[in-house]
Amino acid sequence: MLHLDDEAAQQGEVLAKLACDFLGTAYVSDKIFCARLSTMQITASNQLSRIWLSYETARSFDPIRLEARVTMARDARGKLCNALRLLKDVPRQTLADYRRFIGDEERPAFDDIVDELEAIWRFARQFDRELKPGTTIDEATTHAVHSLARLFSQIRGKKFPKTLHKASETEFGSIAPEFVRRILQAIDPSITIGAVAGALKSYSSRET
Repeated sequence: MLHLDDEAAQQGEVLAKLACDFLGTAYVSDKIFCARLSTMQITASNQLSRIWLSYETARSFDPIRLEARVTMARDARGKLCNALRLLKDVPRQTLADYRRFIGDEERPAFDDIVDELEAIWRFARQFDRELKPGTTIDEATTHAVHSLARLFSQIRGKKFPKTLHKASETEFGSIAPEFVRRILQAIDPSITIGAVAGALKSYSSRET
């Protein structure tokens, strides 16, 4: 099974391709923009990976409050950080002697154990960084929408527009909000256009 951060990296790549394909088609007449779009895919992938991880973490836990879990993640992050610092100073010769002594190649190697602890530490760090005590699912959606709006502005090199008119019951009529909707619905198909519009309204008022 993939670690959550490994899955996040893969999801980031998939979402970045979706984002760049959409923008490349939407702005096909803007040759300068399209020429530099491919160079921004790695940056987009990294940011979309974090957005996916933050959203999935919020959705995976209690739909009302995450305060207790955020507190525990913060505690785990600190303890794992201290443990990893100590474990990395364990003399390698002692580890090699131990492996020869037990003669059991089926047991996880010491480095594999450290890698596993580092993966848990990265998860706890991301959890603590992205989600604050009192976060709700609606707030997690808003956080994702705002992050996607900022990403759009970064890629496009322009402020996110205020226009949120709809072309239909399921699609926006302008490129910027439609970009946000498509990416977020690729992350969570249950998200409605109304939820995206509501979150974008608060983003627009905050950014002006």
